[in-house]
Amino acid sequence: MKNLASQFTKYGIFAGIGILVILIIMTIVVVGTVPAKTDDGSKPPSTAGLVFAALPKHINLVVVLIVVAIPEGLPITI
Repeated sequence: MKNLASQFTKYGIFAGIGILVILIIMTIVVVGTVPAKTDDGSKPPSTAGLVFAALPKHINLVVVLIVVAIPEGLPITI
């Protein structure tokens, strides 16, 4: 049983890191499609600014997924 719990922990961490990488790539792709100028002629925020604005939300999601995947975190989620 202890071996199974450690495997869940490893898989949860790897999945969380993988999801974080995918979310960052998706954010960069979406930000890359933002037009260079807005309708009113003002310049939109930079790519880095938009990525870093979304980063806390992504990190929060990954931490929640890792806590849920770890068997010791099960009582917390219930």
